[in-house]
Amino acid sequence: LNGIERKVIFLDELPWMDTAGSNFISALEHFWNGWASARRDIVLIVCGSATSWMMDKLINNHGGLYGRLTHRLFLQPFSLGESEAFLKTKGMMLSRYELAELYMILGGIPYYLNLLDERLSLAQNIDRLLFNPNGQLYNEFTILYRSLFKDSEAYVKVVECLNERGYGMMRSEIADAAGMKSGKSLTTILDNLESCGFIRKYVNYGCSTRKSLYQLVDFFTLFYFRFLRDSSFRNLLYWSKLQRYAPFYAWAGVSFEILAMNHIDQVKQRLGISGVSTQLYSWRSKSDAGAAERAAQIDMVIERGDNTINLCEMKFSESEFAINKDYEKILRNKIVRFMEETKTRKLIQLTFISSYGLQRNMYSGIAQNEVVLNDLF
Repeated sequence: LNGIERKVIFLDELPWMDTAGSNFISALEHFWNGWASARRDIVLIVCGSATSWMMDKLINNHGGLYGRLTHRLFLQPFSLGESEAFLKTKGMMLSRYELAELYMILGGIPYYLNLLDERLSLAQNIDRLLFNPNGQLYNEFTILYRSLFKDSEAYVKVVECLNERGYGMMRSEIADAAGMKSGKSLTTILDNLESCGFIRKYVNYGCSTRKSLYQLVDFFTLFYFRFLRDSSFRNLLYWSKLQRYAPFYAWAGVSFEILAMNHIDQVKQRLGISGVSTQLYSWRSKSDAGAAERAAQIDMVIERGDNTINLCEMKFSESEFAINKDYEKILRNKIVRFMEETKTRKLIQLTFISSYGLQRNMYSGIAQNEVVLNDLF
C-alpha cells in the first residue's frame, strides 16, 4: 500500500472481537503503535455498543492505547423530526401526537423504529413488539443491559432505585438505596449510564454541584418499569386497551417532561432565544412538611443570558389544555415560591409546553409564552 492515498479501516462492534483468550487489545495496540500510527494515510475508525467495554478498554485505556484517540463521536438517538422523516421512508404515517407517544416509549432509536409495521396502528405495533411473548422486543430490557454493561445486574439495581424517585437522587442516596459503596465502582456505573443517555446529572437551581442529582431519563427503561416489568400486564392487547386510562396519563405526563427537555434547542427556537446563552436546571421548593400547601416543583428552568428566567410547565393532553382557577393558584404559588427562595431579581416568565396549546379562558393569561408539540419537530 502506498502512503499517499488515504485508507480508512472501519471496525464495527469492536467489543465482540475481544473474545476470551484472543489478546485482541494487545494485538490492536501493536498494530497501531508499531505500524499504523507512523503513517499519515491511515484512519482507524472503531465503534461498539457495549458501553462498559468501550469506556474501560478504549476511551479510558491506560496502557498502549492511552492518549491515542483523536476524536470521540457519540451517536445520538433521532430527534422527533428525524424520527418522523425516518418513518415516512417506511411508508408509516403517524400524527405528531402518536409520534410523541411512540418516542416516549422507544426513544429515537433507529433499530426500534425500523421494527414497526406500517400496516398496523401504533397501539397494535406496541402490543406486537412489547406485550406479545413472541415480540421482538419482549425481552429487550434484559438483552439491552447485558449487551451494554459488564456486571449488568449492578446497573439495573441503580436504575431501579432511580425509578423509585422520579426527580432523581444524590450519589449518597443511590449508594444507600442500592446497597453499594460510594466508591470507584459506583462512579463507573453512573458515568457509563450518563454516557449512554440513560440518566442525566443535574443540579437544582441555586444549589452547588456537590448536591448534584441523577435522574433516570431513558424512555424505554421508564416504560419497562411502568408497564413491562410486571408480567400480569403483559397480555396481547394490553396497550390497545390501556389508552385513555389513568396509568397512561400518569406515565405520559412524566415522559413528556423528559421529551421537552431532550428538545431544548427546539424550545429555545420557538421562544426566539436560540442565540442567547442558557443554562438548564430543575428546581424544588425547600418548604418543610408543615408548609406542604406551599411546596412547589419546576421540572425545567431555563436561565438566560439576557437576565430572564423561563419557568416551564409541561402537560401532555389530547386537546387544548384548560387552566382552571385551582390550577392557576398552583402555578402562581410556584412562581412566588421560586422568587422568594431563590431571591432572584431576574425577569420571570411562565412558559407552558403542551401538546396542542392552551385553551383561551380567564386564567390562560398567566403563561407569557407557549410551546406546542409541533414546535418540537
